[in-house]
Amino acid sequence: MFLKIQAAVSLFTCTCMLGATTLPASSIGTVTSNGEIQVDGSAIRSNSTLFNGSVVQTSGVRSDVRFSDGSQLVLNPDSRMTLYRDHAVLEQGLTMQRNAGKHTVIANGLRVSSETPHGVVLVGIQNKTHMEVAVRSGVVDVQTPTGDLVARIEPGKALGFDTPPVGDTSISSVKIAGILRPIAGHFVLTDAQSGVTFQLRGSNLAAYSGTSVQINGMVASAAPTVPGASHLVDVSDASAQNSNSGNAQEDAGAFPAVLPDHSSFWGSRGFAILIFAVGDGLFFGLAASGAFSNSPSVSIP
Repeated sequence: MFLKIQAAVSLFTCTCMLGATTLPASSIGTVTSNGEIQVDGSAIRSNSTLFNGSVVQTSGVRSDVRFSDGSQLVLNPDSRMTLYRDHAVLEQGLTMQRNAGKHTVIANGLRVSSETPHGVVLVGIQNKTHMEVAVRSGVVDVQTPTGDLVARIEPGKALGFDTPPVGDTSISSVKIAGILRPIAGHFVLTDAQSGVTFQLRGSNLAAYSGTSVQINGMVASAAPTVPGASHLVDVSDASAQNSNSGNAQEDAGAFPAVLPDHSSFWGSRGFAILIFAVGDGLFFGLAASGAFSNSPSVSIP
């Protein structure tokens, strides 16, 4: 009898220990606020535990989210976000993500992430088709849902993106501009606005080596062979760009002296992402005001 009771107690203890270990694992983090916010439709004050798929809605106050993996984000007033274990979907408003390398932010279908430890990035949505990204620290990549690299944003820079509400965002053709550089028998170009590096193949490219050019072409299905290049492009047309004499930069990654108005990535269903540069100091204005200004953008007709 004693042995049966001892076995029952042991089983109960193991069950309790199992429950104690699995319950915290289902939580993905916590949210805190100095006022009232909505978590999964319920009014919350002070703090709340978050679970996979939790929806946080702010009104007049901001909220601070701490994930179990150590990453953090700040959700500004009048913002809405759905939170998951490895990413967060911004549906409305503005968020600032810290440790962006651990947690991807998705806004209007575009994925914003950074491999830089302790990277800090602002992501804001103005409406269902317009969003903006500003980087404080770390290099940030903006990708389509299929993983195509749309833009690589350096610290202190910002870009806007107009995206279709629905549709395939895979890249099929491009119009890019920058310095054409020879590397190991191949030619590469880092697009001046997006910061994305392309390997180029086509006739007569050697004539433009070391100069600022605009390229029209199609993204090939084959992978690039030059390290650091994100796409291989079959060039259909190349033309020289105007630049200020004596001001050309031919070092790796240099931009032309006179930048093109925009870069564009044409999608297979007829829309395009037009990438426009935003002023260098925009991030600091955003941090002070808590909102994005009306700035040049990436547009998809």
